[in-house]
Amino acid sequence: GGNPKFRALRLTEGNFSWGSEVIARKTRIIDVVYNASNNELVRTKTLVKSAIVEVDATPFRDWFEKHYHYRIPVKGKEEGGPIAVTGKDGKTPSKVAARQAVAG
Repeated sequence: GGNPKFRALRLTEGNFSWGSEVIARKTRIIDVVYNASNNELVRTKTLVKSAIVEVDATPFRDWFEKHYHYRIPVKGKEEGGPIAVTGKDGKTPSKVAARQAVAG
């Protein structure tokens, strides 16, 4: 086809997936950590296919805490543990307790 091709000159964010939890979130790219083909690409922070990047974990942490009702401890700041479950209708805590009783 004769359509024009566009190239990303600078990428600051992308859609990344957490494979074991089967979710994907749009998050910020922090750094290029490893590239199998060339260390020069790591030094210049060039993004290529199969490069390993460090991303901001905030969207994934927020999803985890909301989904599992469990706070992940932040290094040196706060304790982790269960989160109090509240809902608009007031029935949410009883539903969560019933599900936990059935599950285990």
